[in-house]
Amino acid sequence: MVGVRILLERGWILHAAARFPEAMVEFQLAEQWAGRVGTENQQIRAREAINECGKSLAGGHWERL
Repeated sequence: MVGVRILLERGWILHAAARFPEAMVEFQLAEQWAGRVGTENQQIRAREAINECGKSLAGGHWERL
């Protein structure tokens, strides 16, 4: 599903820019959308992205910016 892929891409772009809270929103939206209309692989990719972004948020990287 294209919508899921776009949300994931937006999330990774934001993550690369150290905009972790905004990236998390995109990843969570991707997970929700994938659960409704996406593939199992998209659901897995969205959960993995959420986990990675969670690590970045937990590390406090975004607070220093």
